Amino acid sequence: MACWKQHPRSLRISACFSRGVSAEGGSDSYSEESDSDLSDVPELDSDIEQETQINYDRQVYKEDLPQLKQQSKEKNHAVSFLKREKAPEDSLKLQFIHGYRGYDCRNNLFYTQAGEVVYHIAAVAVVYNRQQHSQRLYLGHDDDILSLTIHPVKDYVATGQVGRDAAIHVWDTQTLKCLSLLKGQHQRGVCALDFSADGKCLVSVGLDDFHSIVFWDWKKGEKIATTRGHKDKIFVVKCNPHHVDRLVTVGIKHIKFWQQAEGVNFSKSNKYSWSTPGGGFTSKRGIFGSVGKLETMMCVSYGRMEDLVFSGAATGDIFIWKDVLLLKTVKAHDGPVFAMYALDKGFVTGGKDGIVELWDDMFERCLKTYAIKRAALSTSSKGLLLEDNPSIRAITLGHGHILVGTKNGEILEIDKNGPMTLLIQGHMEGEVWGLAAHPRLPVCATVSDDKTLRIWELSSQHRMLAVRKLKKGGRCCAFSPDGKALAVGLNDGSFLVVNADTVEDMVSFHHRKEMISDIKFSKDTGKYLAVASHDNFVDIYNVLTSKRVGICKGASSYITHIDWDSRARHPLIQPKIPISQERGFDCLAQSPAWSLLGQPPPPECRQDRRGPVHGRGQFSGKGVGLIEKIEWDAWTCVLGPTCEGIWPVHSDVTDVNAASLTKDHSLLATGDDFGFVKLFSYPVKWGHRHFPALQGQHARFKKYVGHSAHVTNVRWLHNDSVLLTVGGADTALMIWTREFVGTQESKLVDSEESDTDAEEDGGEPSALCRPRLPPHPLLHHRKPTLLLSRVFLFEAMTVTLLEKRPSITPPRSML
Repeated sequence: MACWKQHPRSLRISACFSRGVSAEGGSDSYSEESDSDLSDVPELDSDIEQETQINYDRQVYKEDLPQLKQQSKEKNHAVSFLKREKAPEDSLKLQFIHGYRGYDCRNNLFYTQAGEVVYHIAAVAVVYNRQQHSQRLYLGHDDDILSLTIHPVKDYVATGQVGRDAAIHVWDTQTLKCLSLLKGQHQRGVCALDFSADGKCLVSVGLDDFHSIVFWDWKKGEKIATTRGHKDKIFVVKCNPHHVDRLVTVGIKHIKFWQQAEGVNFSKSNKYSWSTPGGGFTSKRGIFGSVGKLETMMCVSYGRMEDLVFSGAATGDIFIWKDVLLLKTVKAHDGPVFAMYALDKGFVTGGKDGIVELWDDMFERCLKTYAIKRAALSTSSKGLLLEDNPSIRAITLGHGHILVGTKNGEILEIDKNGPMTLLIQGHMEGEVWGLAAHPRLPVCATVSDDKTLRIWELSSQHRMLAVRKLKKGGRCCAFSPDGKALAVGLNDGSFLVVNADTVEDMVSFHHRKEMISDIKFSKDTGKYLAVASHDNFVDIYNVLTSKRVGICKGASSYITHIDWDSRARHPLIQPKIPISQERGFDCLAQSPAWSLLGQPPPPECRQDRRGPVHGRGQFSGKGVGLIEKIEWDAWTCVLGPTCEGIWPVHSDVTDVNAASLTKDHSLLATGDDFGFVKLFSYPVKWGHRHFPALQGQHARFKKYVGHSAHVTNVRWLHNDSVLLTVGGADTALMIWTREFVGTQESKLVDSEESDTDAEEDGGEPSALCRPRLPPHPLLHHRKPTLLLSRVFLFEAMTVTLLEKRPSITPPRSML
């Protein structure tokens, strides 16, 4: 019978590392090259190889933003005295997040002593209550969290993130307050963490070229010792529960056993000089002998005896070590062993094969197996399993259950008698761009580069209602006005319309070669469907007759956003115009396409071809006023006379990805490449009401942090009470509740009002063309250039009306 009692992490506590000496290196009894360059090492598993190729570098880190703002502030000191309009009074509160980071992380899922579940997604650490299906969120990070571990004695958690100077936060799961902030030692990110057995020390591994290992006195915030780990990626670091001066690391073609040295200091003459006790690390590689050969190790754990170590290999074998000597190997899984957790009298493991196995204390006998399958899910599950036997990336045991995290972004709880409950899920690896809110119900749809279309319930149930695998990834989706149909644009230039309840095909077309970037139904009956592509076209379809009835041509770059007017007569088409190197400025443009009227754009909306105006390279256009006069069904464009002030002064031409306006036209929400969700009072105008001639005084806003890098899309729910946002690479779907004036709680850590910030994020004069500032040394993109509200560029979009009905692609069966 399997034993379900947890293995005590602290069996014997020794003195911690000496705090007197900090060594910047370590001694390895074997050469670094021999650890990675053996010719008989097998090829990496495809999942492992894909993970090692992920790049965590940022062109602009969050640490750079204050410098960029200061640069703008110094440029605009002449107009900085002007008082700008206030930020909106309403605010947002992050309520729930769909998603779990499993595709490139591991050992990041734990039970607290109170029985809550701790994990992370995007830049948020989540404390999940299983009984109430609710979340409490630690929002102290500002970029992707890559590692997480829990304190052996108290409900404290350490989380490490991506960053130029990557930070580690140690925080309390009950109060959600940061207890210690550790910085200054890691570059790019922190990929692995573990507490010592007594909980007094913390060990971390960085993503720098040497994957440096740092030992911390986390309460004091001080580094105790540091050393180079390995030139290839380290996946796991584990502290010895019997001796706090020992640890083990595993990774690509790598297993090393570390111990505190007698004393290691650098000298000018020798690489190392042995001196007084305390300070550095020494390491020894595992000795395989004739028992096995060097493999990539994915997980590791100590046994009940102080000199026994168990590691899981990419081959599916468990390697059993005594000190540094390999004793034997045991075949455990079909494919890599990605996760391992020590019990009191045994182990639990999980692999790429989607099998959870319980073993005795020497891996001599497998006591029980659990296959993760859709048929085994209990009725209380909060979603649907995407596929049977998903790859397992994290595993732990407590409170009578096994907790499992999968590569597919799912968290499951397995009862010892077999039933499984799906607790949390989200998208898999691949950027999420497509987001659509149901016009009548608390429901939304998302589509991703992971080749799935998903329907989500946004009530207190917070669950996935339906999922469908697609032939290609997708970047946009939209509900019909009655909510019965859902249009989905795919990355190969095709699109399909599916039944919103069953996600089965209704009709599909493939008229373009490049990605479909936006798709929208017209208002009322949804008679027309506008489909924008990176081919620089917008196709108009009659939904009732399944005909393509118009083609909007003439854009000089790809289309990014489409909005319809309330009468379904004018689609507002927003292309991106390439940078003009000769003129030395960037151009963005909006164009109303008069496609359904069957006539060319009116004269006031045609591009002025007469050349530069006032010698500044600007174009005249009277269409600005026309756009403001038209009643639009929705506003999701990021350019226009009513949203001029949303662009950060330190942004690139593509840094604001999405916008969404409430139905009462009071709030405009945006998402940008810096990971910020922002709220503006609408309309978002440049300038100051008392100084209309001074352009470029950007609107004040409230901003919120949760997504890690770029926020790709934002949408208000049908009643404007909830804002939905999706992240790109962080794969998260976040649900924000709107807090109206008078109902707001005290200011949260995820909110920042620019009008109370000493370093205001705004205030830079903007124009269609302007002299460029010297770029920030870390910012390789060009500065964005925005359009003057009184000088607006429109491109003439010609329309081709089709006489013949095109052939309709037969409905595609569900994959």
